[in-house]
Amino acid sequence: VDAVNRTLISVGSDSKLILWSFKTQAAHRKSPIYLPSPATMLRHVRDSDLAAIVLEDYSVLIFDCDLQNIVRRLGIQSFPSGPRHSAPITDVAFSPSGRRLLTASLDSTIRVWDVPTATCVDWMRFSSPPMSLTLSPTGEFLATTHADKVGISMWCDRSFFQTVHLDGGQYPTEPARMEDPVPLAEDSDDMDKNSTE
Repeated sequence: VDAVNRTLISVGSDSKLILWSFKTQAAHRKSPIYLPSPATMLRHVRDSDLAAIVLEDYSVLIFDCDLQNIVRRLGIQSFPSGPRHSAPITDVAFSPSGRRLLTASLDSTIRVWDVPTATCVDWMRFSSPPMSLTLSPTGEFLATTHADKVGISMWCDRSFFQTVHLDGGQYPTEPARMEDPVPLAEDSDDMDKNSTE
């Protein structure tokens, strides 16, 4: 649903994006919008009124709900836009500002896209495929879950702690290898021993 509650946006495996009017309960005159590939997922960020539409060809469309138009396509080629996924996308998340989009994939990577320029600005590889992700309200922390692993992994965005230069044309050419976080768990036996000493 768009930010002003006028339009419902739906996508499907028929490669169609349909805008539905709340007032008339019918398809908008611009509908349907034909997508280049069947859609598998849609995520909306209300503050910027943008929607990310994940396609079966491992690319992502950015749909402007206010303009009712597709404004960007991410991951359509390897370069110059940046490295594209090589397996289905499992989850997507917008940064709080809506300027960045994170995509997780069965290729065991997460890519960070700069939406205004449609470029990949970060590329991370994990030991197992990330199945879901979400960002903290400040965008400082990323939480991920991974295939065949129990628990939630937490990651910090280094740009909050050091200067990161994003010069035009400086795209990642290989992924940064992410080490698995050390699990933190309390041992109830140790707690009982400490309380009795």
